Amino acid sequence: MQRKAHNNKEILIKKPLKMLVYIASILIIAALAFLIIMYIFQDSLLFMTNKTSFKEHELLKAKYPFARDITIETPDKTILSGWFVKSSSEGKSPLLIHFDGNADLASDILKHRECFEGWSILSVNYRGYGLSQGKPSQTALFSDALCIYDKYSRNQDIDNRNIVVMGYSLGTAVATHVACNRHVKAVILTAPFDSVTRIVQDKLPFLPVSRLVNHPLDSLSCAPLINAPLYTILAERDLLIPRKNSMNLIKAWKGVSKTEIIPKKGHSSMLEDEQFWNCIKAYMKSLKT
Repeated sequence: MQRKAHNNKEILIKKPLKMLVYIASILIIAALAFLIIMYIFQDSLLFMTNKTSFKEHELLKAKYPFARDITIETPDKTILSGWFVKSSSEGKSPLLIHFDGNADLASDILKHRECFEGWSILSVNYRGYGLSQGKPSQTALFSDALCIYDKYSRNQDIDNRNIVVMGYSLGTAVATHVACNRHVKAVILTAPFDSVTRIVQDKLPFLPVSRLVNHPLDSLSCAPLINAPLYTILAERDLLIPRKNSMNLIKAWKGVSKTEIIPKKGHSSMLEDEQFWNCIKAYMKSLKT
């Protein structure tokens, strides 16, 4: 009788243990599957390439007759396409170089030309975007951005003492890289972040994120090295980039910084807000004066 009771007790103990092992196995397999999927598809999530047909490009030329479509050949012979708007002022003009967000096109900035009165505007599509050749990556975007800066800073119509870099979301990392490696008058960052690695690690603390991220876009390491003033615009309801990750970058910036927060707007809707563009217009005017 005692032996039978003992056996029943063992069965009662083994059943929960087997269930725990089974659940743990499922969780481990799910975690491994997630890691594999994340690693394989991270490039397509970070760089949502947005191609333009030649017909669409011609329509853009007709829509923005004040903008000249340009091409830039990089050191590795990749052809990038973009747009250049020459300031109407005589002589050398200050220059704004704009770097886009994840799925945006270089032509998007042209609709807000009036915010940059007195400034020439340069916006070039990343590799794989618009009519630009190649495939985007951190290395490519960073090296291309420096190539773009170097080419136009030597332009006889540009005052290279007055070059401002501006970036939105993904483009904030590119603009920060340029500011860290070249002379700029000021930096404008919209919805910036410290690094992709930190954002993902905060969301998935149980994963070895640093070993999985191919494109860390680590602006935080550059911030303490940049003397140029920083103007940052954040969305109050940005659900894509946590406020903490934006503030990490702002606090680490060596130069003076100023921050605006657009109320009741999200990561993308901020760009459709009149207050946002009024802030940009006022800041650009202050730099020119």
